[in-house]
Amino acid sequence: MLMCKILLKANEDVFGILNSKMGVQNQSRGTEALKEIATANKNKSIVEFEACIEKYKEELQDSLISSHIKRLYTQLLEDNIKKIIMPYSRVEIDCVAKLIGLPYAKVLAK
Repeated sequence: MLMCKILLKANEDVFGILNSKMGVQNQSRGTEALKEIATANKNKSIVEFEACIEKYKEELQDSLISSHIKRLYTQLLEDNIKKIIMPYSRVEIDCVAKLIGLPYAKVLAK
């Protein structure tokens, strides 16, 4: 349910669920991972998102969750690139990579 809320960009609902009575009773390292992913998604920060994936690597190994995480990462990366290049007719990929905080090759691939 938390992953669905994150994918729908209903990040505030994730925090509401986790702070509810049932959410507090069922807290685990996996729910902490999803909470941090929701925070990174809310902040639209790729750097935070990657740090969360590294920190909670074991908890996010499930095939279903990892496929959704990859999809969310791709969507977040594309949104960040679009936000930067939208007002310009020409951009330098190197500059975009520096603004996002990712390697040149990763930004060029997108």
